[in-house]
Amino acid sequence: MAGSIGDITRRTPQISTDKFLKSLKSADKSYRITDAGCKGLMIGVTAAGGRNWIYRYTFNNKPINMALKASYPALSLADA
Repeated sequence: MAGSIGDITRRTPQISTDKFLKSLKSADKSYRITDAGCKGLMIGVTAAGGRNWIYRYTFNNKPINMALKASYPALSLADA
């Protein structure tokens, strides 16, 4: 993943529209947006404006963040 994602997490009802994903803007710090419609799915927005898919799960009671192989828009919402 290009650049690390900061600790800021914003919650939204769902990120299930392409229009919403295209509207995400870069900020001073990287941030994540969670999707309430799909447990564990997040999109990370870097300070440079890149968008990376992240899947969060637990293993042995420890949270693990797994970056998906491609970033948005190369990997669509439906494929993520």
